[in-house]
Amino acid sequence: MDRRQIHTNHRDRLRARYLAEGADGFAPHNLLELLLFYAIPRRDTNPIAHGLLAAVGTVEAVLSAGREELCRVFGVAEHTADFLLCFGETMREAACADPEDRQSCREVSTFGKRFLAYYAGDYREGMTMLLLDNDARPIAREFFFPGSLHSPGFSAEEAVRTALLYRAAACVVAHSHPGKKMALPTQEDLYETRRLYQLFSGAGVEMLEHFLIQENGYCTLLRRSSAGIFPGFAPGGLPTAGRSAAGQRSFFDGDVIEKEHECRGANDPVVGESSRRLATLFSLAGCPESGADSVFEAFGSLRAAASAGADMLMRRTKIGSRAAILVSLIGQCHRYIMRSRPVPPPEDSEAIAAYFSGYYRMASEEEPLLLFFDKKRKAVGRWSQPGGTVNTAAFSPRKMAERAVALHAGAAVLAHNHPDGPAAVSREDRDATLSVLRALEGVGVEFLGHYVIGRDGYCVISREDIETPED
Repeated sequence: MDRRQIHTNHRDRLRARYLAEGADGFAPHNLLELLLFYAIPRRDTNPIAHGLLAAVGTVEAVLSAGREELCRVFGVAEHTADFLLCFGETMREAACADPEDRQSCREVSTFGKRFLAYYAGDYREGMTMLLLDNDARPIAREFFFPGSLHSPGFSAEEAVRTALLYRAAACVVAHSHPGKKMALPTQEDLYETRRLYQLFSGAGVEMLEHFLIQENGYCTLLRRSSAGIFPGFAPGGLPTAGRSAAGQRSFFDGDVIEKEHECRGANDPVVGESSRRLATLFSLAGCPESGADSVFEAFGSLRAAASAGADMLMRRTKIGSRAAILVSLIGQCHRYIMRSRPVPPPEDSEAIAAYFSGYYRMASEEEPLLLFFDKKRKAVGRWSQPGGTVNTAAFSPRKMAERAVALHAGAAVLAHNHPDGPAAVSREDRDATLSVLRALEGVGVEFLGHYVIGRDGYCVISREDIETPED
């Protein structure tokens, strides 16, 4: 068969496979090919990818190698080496960056005054939705003007779609009744509150509260709307911290938070440096440099953008598909490298926790990961179960037991992550741990613990914790 026919549309097929499956199932040379497409527009990159692996060893080594070492490989020009160097530096920067310093709000009631501050002086009727992550930190704020919740211009389904697009774990909703002194809801308000709550709950987004904002106060609709009771009126007035000196609206004292990145704005030296590095990577890849600003406007940090999929990047930014795939590859390559690293012995809990923390470093959804060991505590395999969301993990004890039998495992360590959330054990985590423990011990596999990895560290659920009743 003609070699040109074999490679016809090879690039399109590889990109399509990546978009459909991610990078986990890729061979090392395929992943390098996907990267080399950006630096080498028209040449067959397969032999170059194999040459890089033969000369350096692994994908991680290629992305950590020096310029001279890369250029010694046949087919790697200076421009290609510069691209690989820049990509590796960008990936490490995204993985090592601390989570954005976004203020968490633990008390739902405090949102009332913040919404009062936001609506002050605005006499249009409309809805505002604040989207939150697993740690009750703001992701974005969306407006639905003009009109009321009952007007033809408002779509509750669009509000839910927006929350899912931003991968929000929770939301707080508010709407206003301009020109009215007392914040008393109508029956239609209560009906729409129940409808919104049901729609968000069905999509896996927790609606924490619905505020009705008036000129001199607010009331909460969600807590008692199902019983048909009018919530108590909360007299408020405008908090003095509710407006900045320039008269801008604010949810948080003294800070205008339009989206998450505004907690660390463009003038922040860390964000500025990351944006310039991403712009350099775009330039080396033949993508418009201006797209870097769009990425940071939408996500606020390189780590958040790299954790998103290519589809979400295209929806939330002004970059094209080539640039979106490149940014998503930053996160996917980091994940690929972490999966390829050797598993530490299970007795070293700190090393095991570090391994899991690195694996989940840029994960945006919950995902169980199981490490298997033989009876001499030597690693014999691993198994992960994607398909979770930002606040739920898909545990399948039977599949885990089947994998343990196939690997002839004698012991196993389980882990899952809380993206953007604390390393706290929930009742669901305990229940999942018990189910997995029973499934594994049913096939003679010793259960060595369940690591819960969060933004602030980790905790371990042991067999003893499961056997001890909760307080």
